[in-house]
Amino acid sequence: MLRRRRHEVAVQQEVQRRRPHFFILRHQLVNSLRLDEVHGAGELRRVDAQQAIVVAGDGPTGFEIAAVLTGLHERHGRTPSLTLVGPDADARWAPGHAGRRLITRLDRRGVRLIASGVAAHEAGRIILSDGSSLSCDHLVLATGLQAPALTRALGVPLDEAERIKVAPDLSSIGDDRVF
Repeated sequence: MLRRRRHEVAVQQEVQRRRPHFFILRHQLVNSLRLDEVHGAGELRRVDAQQAIVVAGDGPTGFEIAAVLTGLHERHGRTPSLTLVGPDADARWAPGHAGRRLITRLDRRGVRLIASGVAAHEAGRIILSDGSSLSCDHLVLATGLQAPALTRALGVPLDEAERIKVAPDLSSIGDDRVF
């Protein structure tokens, strides 16, 4: 038990040293879900402080992050306080009936979907574009990617999202020297 605790402390120190945001968020979420020992009582109790998580972005990445965070909570026997916020929040990007199934499953697992934008982030809450606010301990941004200017300057074929169109070997279909 002492060896495990030393390992946990070493990992925590390494995470603090490097400070990447995704490690910090994961570390905070996992710690908020752990069983902690009550000092002096010698018994385990569950930490009851539920973290309000908001995922801003209703594309594939936003939905994936919401599903993964929900699964993390469920593995620790918790119901998440998780809200996915985006202009549509309808998974229209998914093929066929997949979007409706995804929304239904997230809804069953307690994820709230709100069709709105995030206008501001303040301590402990976010302000939505309609002026309403939500409790928010952790804001995860999944608002999409934009191709850099270099991608457009290469003169190779791009798709509608300005990503390089690629062949099966991941080279550009317009220039096999570009990957």
